[in-house]
Amino acid sequence: MIFGVVVSGCSVNKGTLHTNAPEKLSGENTEIRSGKPGDQIVGNYRVYDKEFFNKALADKNITLLYFYANWCPECKNQERSVEEVFKYLASNGKITGFRVNVMDSETTPDGEAIMKEYGITIAPSFIVLGEDGKVRRDLNGEWKEEDMKQFLEKGAPSETTPAPKSEI
Repeated sequence: MIFGVVVSGCSVNKGTLHTNAPEKLSGENTEIRSGKPGDQIVGNYRVYDKEFFNKALADKNITLLYFYANWCPECKNQERSVEEVFKYLASNGKITGFRVNVMDSETTPDGEAIMKEYGITIAPSFIVLGEDGKVRRDLNGEWKEEDMKQFLEKGAPSETTPAPKSEI
């Protein structure tokens, strides 16, 4: 018996694009706004910049890293969800997000370094670091907007922490 897991996303292997995403997205605006490192996108969500990232860690912020590629159709859909989450969380100064461009011609050396540091091989991917700087979530593929909101609002609980037992 063979078991497998299908992860929806785009990946690059030795320069070859591998995707199981649809070619076009039903006429919606699918552009991801480019920006310079450190540029604010919305709320506490900005284009990845090593200095801003290190400051977020030093300030003990919960930190979301969203790894995307401009050519990835699923990344374009996911970007809208990430932006909506950060609009919703705008008043929470202890949650910071960074959009990291990976695997294309606009990837910066710092973006490439953090991609390698966290072993990112597929886009979209997410890494969430807790206030202690440790990885709390490592997710490849789609992350539903509501699930992302709830996870971040709860303070990025450790996934090894057992769920609370219900009282009888």
